[in-house]
Amino acid sequence: MPALDDLSINFDQPDRKYLPGEKVSGEVTLLNTEPLAARFLKIYWSGIAKTDWFFCADTFTRKKFFSDYKIAWCSKDGSNKLPAGKHVFPFSFVLPEGCSPSISGKYANIAYCVRVVVDRPWKLSNFKLAKNFVVTQETDFSAEPEKLKSWWYSILSKSGLVFKDGLVKIKMKMPKVAFAPGESFTVKVLLENMSTKPIASINIRLFRLCHAHSRPQLAPCKSPFSKECPLDLTRQKFESKEVATFKKLPFGVDAMSKKTLEFELKVPDDAVPSFRDSLMTVTYQICLDTPNNYPMYARFEVGELAEKTEKKDAPPPYQP
Repeated sequence: MPALDDLSINFDQPDRKYLPGEKVSGEVTLLNTEPLAARFLKIYWSGIAKTDWFFCADTFTRKKFFSDYKIAWCSKDGSNKLPAGKHVFPFSFVLPEGCSPSISGKYANIAYCVRVVVDRPWKLSNFKLAKNFVVTQETDFSAEPEKLKSWWYSILSKSGLVFKDGLVKIKMKMPKVAFAPGESFTVKVLLENMSTKPIASINIRLFRLCHAHSRPQLAPCKSPFSKECPLDLTRQKFESKEVATFKKLPFGVDAMSKKTLEFELKVPDDAVPSFRDSLMTVTYQICLDTPNNYPMYARFEVGELAEKTEKKDAPPPYQP
C-alpha cells in the first residue's frame, strides 16, 4: 500500500480573486508516515482558455495565458525514496498581464490551476492533485462615461395568447449600465396597460451572455450576438445563462391604466466581469416580461471597479 497519508495544496490567500500582475503563493503539503517510493515532486501552474462544442473536429481550441513548473523535490542519491515525515514545498509565481477572468460555461471555459505530481518509479501510479484559483480584472468605467449615466428602454407589444387583448407599453429606467459584482441597484418600470386585462405580476431575470469562437480572432467581437461575428455559425457558439431571478414580483396594473414601479435588484457576488478577448465575449442582460407579452431586454456590464489614487501636486522646482 502507498505510504502517503495526505497531499494538499494551500494558497496563502485562499479566498482572494487575483488580478493580472499579482503574485500567487502558497504551499504543497505532503505527509507520509513511512518512506515513500518517489523520484521527484513537481508543481505546475497554468492558465488556459478552452472552447469546445463537439460539432466538428476543429471546434476545440486551447489558448494558454501561461504555463510553468518547478521541481520542488527530487531523489538525488538514487534511492528514489522520500523520507517519512511532513514535507512542505512553497511555490509562488506572478500572473502575466492580459489574463482574462475565470469563467465556466457550456462552450467556453477559462481556468487557472496549480497542480502537483509525485512521480513514482517503476509501474507505481503517480500521485496527482489539482486546485483552481480565481482570476478577475479591474475595469475603469470612467473611460466610458456613457455607461455610468441612466438609460431608458421601452417596448410596445400586443397582449394575450393570440394578441387580442390590446397593447402594453413598458418603459424601464436603468440608473447606469455598468455595475460591480454584488452591487445593488434600483430599476424603475413604467407600465401602461392599454389592454382589456389587468397585469398581476412581472418577472425580472439577469443573464450572463457568452459568445465563443472556435479559433482565436485578431479582433474581439464587441457584441455577443452571431450577426456581428466574422465566423460562420458552425464556428461560433452563444450561451445565455440565468444568474439571478426575481420572479413574479406582485403588483397590480388594472386594464386601461398606468403605474410606476421600482424594483431593487442585485448583481451576484460571484459574477464574472464582462470582457472581450480573441476567443470569447462576455456581457450581461436584464430580461423583463409580464404574462402574455414580449420580453424587454437591456444589456449591461459587470466589472471589478479599479481603485482610484489621488494625484499629488508636484513639488516646487528646486531653487538654490
